[in-house]
Amino acid sequence: MKGLLYMDFTVLRRRYWYVFLMAALFGAMSFSDRNVTFFTLYPYLILAPLPANLVNMESGSRWYTISDALPLTKRALVGEKYLLGLLLLLLAAALSLLFGYAGAAIAERSMNLAEKLALAPVGVALGMLMVAIQLLATYALGPSWGAVTVILNVLLFLFLALCVPNIPQVGLPLLLISSILYAASYLASAAFAQRRER
Repeated sequence: MKGLLYMDFTVLRRRYWYVFLMAALFGAMSFSDRNVTFFTLYPYLILAPLPANLVNMESGSRWYTISDALPLTKRALVGEKYLLGLLLLLLAAALSLLFGYAGAAIAERSMNLAEKLALAPVGVALGMLMVAIQLLATYALGPSWGAVTVILNVLLFLFLALCVPNIPQVGLPLLLISSILYAASYLASAAFAQRRER
């Protein structure tokens, strides 16, 4: 599992470094007075699709044919992508808080730290929903459907980030619901991956 995570982070670092840069920049913009919710949640939006992107890349490069020689089950390969999704969402939370605080310090503005901390569970929860939907669609229906769900996830995310006024208040219940759906998505994705193995 550690080797798979290392491989994925190496690919992310080499091919998707600009996504991490964008996440940091939008995290730094979250200190602004205008729509702090959108800028705070945006790093989650751009990091959440990366596990599904990696699955799509791996299916195009025939990685899963090669992985049959490894002493790993399909369930472990799927589980690694879900673990990667959680790690990326925690990274998004760190980028959003760290660069938001640094941006506020540079601009010599006060940052509402309580509001930023209240938005962190919301961002992780929404990101978990995005990862769960994209990976489930990718494993169940194929890589092209995983790409289609990105558009639907972005629309849902933008609707919630821009239109729901009291979104920080629903953070913990949303995180609990998202965790349950994330686990259910993992179990379903593992079942689909094992079925394709046969």
